[in-house]
Amino acid sequence: MKLKSTLLLTLTFFFLMLAASVASAFVGYIMGREALKVVTQPDIQSRERSTDNKPAGKYKGLELVSEREILIDVYNRTHGREQKKIEQQSQAVRSNKIVRHDSKPQTVANFTPVDSQSKGLTLMVSNARYEADSLLLELNLKNDSDRSVRFLYSFIDLIDDRNLPLSAIPEGLPSELPADGKNYRGKLEIPQTLLDNSKSVSLTLTDYPKREIELQLNNIPIVR
Repeated sequence: MKLKSTLLLTLTFFFLMLAASVASAFVGYIMGREALKVVTQPDIQSRERSTDNKPAGKYKGLELVSEREILIDVYNRTHGREQKKIEQQSQAVRSNKIVRHDSKPQTVANFTPVDSQSKGLTLMVSNARYEADSLLLELNLKNDSDRSVRFLYSFIDLIDDRNLPLSAIPEGLPSELPADGKNYRGKLEIPQTLLDNSKSVSLTLTDYPKREIELQLNNIPIVR
């Protein structure tokens, strides 16, 4: 009798463990099946992928954005306000050109050309003079490097000797400076109303969009 009761107890424990194993396996199967519902199988057989095919499952419609588009968007957002301010100032400068009155050009007293060099590029202010109600800075650009460089002149950082920001209209400056070692001339036009008895100005020009090259001219004299 004792042997039979021991055998019966052993069989009972065995069936209980078997039932628990089956139940665990079933629950694991259900959970795994639910988890795999959001996983889609890539189409590796068709060479031509239709743009109308969309992934199925919970995350359908997910699109990957390229890193280049993200960087461009971040750059535009961080510089958008600055660009808008520069455009408004440039518009004010253009409005001032309409009300000009005739007067003889006046050169800056004891002016000495100022230049800056960086990575084979040279920027020089060769002359400064006053015409009507504007200050004109004559610029020379030269590229002795082995690659062409692009500039966005609306991003020129221009300040006076009191660190007050100024705006200017660029004229005749190339948007892309070829690597040919030639001098390219242009000018910056600054309204006199923005100078307000300033004695000098400083400008910084960087390439676009990499902003790896910085040409900086400090303390350009503008006193007549």
